[in-house]
Amino acid sequence: MSQRSALVLGAFGFIGRHLTRRLVRDGWEVSAAALADRSPRRTLPKEATTVTVAKLDSDGIGTALDAARPGVVFNLVAAGVEPNSRDPESLAAGNAGIVASLLSALQDRNGIRVIHTGSWSEYADPTSNTPISEEHPIAPSTAYGTAKAEGTLLGLRQSRGTGNPFTVLRLFHVYGPGEAPHRLLPYLVDRLTRGEPADLTAGTQIRDFVYVSDAVDALVAAATTDLETEPFNVATGIGTAVADVVRMVAAELDAPNHLLRFGALESRPDEPETVIGNAARFSTATGWSARTSVAAGVRRTIQGITSDTARQQA
Repeated sequence: MSQRSALVLGAFGFIGRHLTRRLVRDGWEVSAAALADRSPRRTLPKEATTVTVAKLDSDGIGTALDAARPGVVFNLVAAGVEPNSRDPESLAAGNAGIVASLLSALQDRNGIRVIHTGSWSEYADPTSNTPISEEHPIAPSTAYGTAKAEGTLLGLRQSRGTGNPFTVLRLFHVYGPGEAPHRLLPYLVDRLTRGEPADLTAGTQIRDFVYVSDAVDALVAAATTDLETEPFNVATGIGTAVADVVRMVAAELDAPNHLLRFGALESRPDEPETVIGNAARFSTATGWSARTSVAAGVRRTIQGITSDTARQQA
C-alpha cells in the first residue's frame, strides 16, 4: 500500500475525470472502479488502471481495494446529479448506500484515507447573504440534499475511531469543461453557437461558482494532509449572479443579448436565492484557496466545450 496510490470511485464522472488526470500527471498510481455492465462515455488516461466490478457494493468495492491497494479512496459517486436519477430508491442507493458499502469493505483494511464528496445542498437554506460555514444547520430542503446528508453523516459517524480517516468535502457549485449537456454552460454554448434562443430563469440567484481545477486541487490537498474525520467546505466565498455568468458566456461567444430569454423559465420552488460558502476551515487546515475567477473559468469552460465539439465533428 502506498500513500501515493488512489482508488477513485466515480472516476468516469465530470469531476472524477479531472481528478484522475491530475493524479496521473502528479505521478500517483491510480485505479478506477468501473461497472461491468456499463460502458463509460469518456476514457481515462492510459496510465490509470481500470478495475471492473459487477456492482459497487461491499464485495465489488472490496475487489477494487484488493486490486488497487490504495492509500486513499476518493468517493465521487453520487446519484441525483442527473435529473432522471432522483427517485427515492436511486438517491438512497447512490449516496448513503455507496458509503455503507465502502465502509463495510474497509472493515478489515486499516490505514486507508477516504475523501468523500459532499454537497452544499446538505445545509439548511440560508436566510441571509452571509457565507455558509460548517456550523450551519444540516436541514436539506431537497431529496438530493437529504440523500447527500445521509451519506455524509453515516460516513462521519461510523468511521470515527477506526483506522480509516473519513474526510468530507462539501463542494459548492463546481463547473468546467466536461459537464453534462443539461448543465447551464454546456446548454448555453450549444444554443448560442447555433444562433438559437436560450430559455432561462430570471437569473437572480446568487451562487458560489468553483472551477473544476480548484475543486480537484482541494481533493488532492485533502488526500495529502492529515485531516480529522470531519466536514470541510470547498467554496470561493464569492457570490455571482447566474445572470452575470450567462452574460459572460454570451460575450465570449459574441452572441446577441436578444437570444437570452431571461424569465422564460420558472425558478425551482425549492431553490434558495443566495448560496455562498465559507471555506476558512479548509483553507486553514490545508492552505488551499480557489485561484480561478468566474470570468477565467467561464472562458476555459467554453474553450473546452468548443474543442470537444470540434474533435467530435472531425
